[in-house]
Amino acid sequence: MMLAYKHLPDIKTMIDDIPFSNPNIFWLNHRMNEVYDSASFEELMKTTQFCKLSYKPKHHGHEKTDDGLLTYYGYLKKNTEIQ
Repeated sequence: MMLAYKHLPDIKTMIDDIPFSNPNIFWLNHRMNEVYDSASFEELMKTTQFCKLSYKPKHHGHEKTDDGLLTYYGYLKKNTEIQ
């Protein structure tokens, strides 16, 4: 792809014209076990269509906090078809 970008002006223009998106792609990955906050989640979804998540257990697995509050992981598990 880099070869085409460097040597084909039309390809360079096409790539350069793609708008920047998903500025907070890692935001959710680092908060999976934190208390779910609907306002923060809705704000995230306004600017970020895809979130990079990890399969590693330290980043997920707790549906609720020690105080019994719903986590982001718990919210996603509860509100998606993927189990």
